[in-house]
Amino acid sequence: DLLLVSQDITPMEKLNQTRSDFIANVSHELRTPLTVINGFVETMQDLPNLPADKREQFLALMKKDSDRMLTLLDDLLTLSRLENFDPTHKLQPINLSALVEQLSQEGMTLSGGKQTFDTVIEPNLWIQGVQLDLYNALSNLVFNAVRYNPEGGHIAIHLHSSDNAANARFSVTDNGPGIAAEHIPRLTERFYRVDAGRSRASGGTGLGLAIVKQLVELMGGKITIESELGHGSCFQFAVYLAPPVLIDTDKAIT
Repeated sequence: DLLLVSQDITPMEKLNQTRSDFIANVSHELRTPLTVINGFVETMQDLPNLPADKREQFLALMKKDSDRMLTLLDDLLTLSRLENFDPTHKLQPINLSALVEQLSQEGMTLSGGKQTFDTVIEPNLWIQGVQLDLYNALSNLVFNAVRYNPEGGHIAIHLHSSDNAANARFSVTDNGPGIAAEHIPRLTERFYRVDAGRSRASGGTGLGLAIVKQLVELMGGKITIESELGHGSCFQFAVYLAPPVLIDTDKAIT
């Protein structure tokens, strides 16, 4: 008698491929700035009498690339923390309205007057969450709108409650270059970029939208992306509001 046993290893192969792709992407993202920094270090070692203006130029470029690596590592740690989130972790009540107001001001500062802003923020909307992770997620949406929207563009940041007052709806809309339809389903993948050169030039790590997706889903929501080439983009999501009984303003983060 013969016994034939079969096992579908497709999920394991897919997981292994995902891990391999992730390691390759991280290595690539770190290798580029490290190569630049190493090149400048070697030049400064070989030319100890380098003119002061050149030395300052090299140091500024080295600082820029080291900051980029630190940002990448911060995003990796954030994503790892979200992917391994402990559901028993004690969540804190957060004044989402105040956080969005803060991010709107920071977005305007980053813009430096190059774009116009329209902010409609309903006051006193509270949610349960982790302040740092929520800030990282929302700031990605706001700052991306500033970075990728050309001078003279317009950015709208809205926060309001749903009709039944159960959800808070947050959206960032711009009238920038927009995104082709074939890219939209993959935008929240780790390290996926529509234009790799432009993203790196603006300081992007390729992890921002993956962080947003992971956080929003942990909070019971879903991010939606609408965009059309030449007509801008809209990123939005809804999350549950915290019941008033859970809000202790003495311990809350505002």
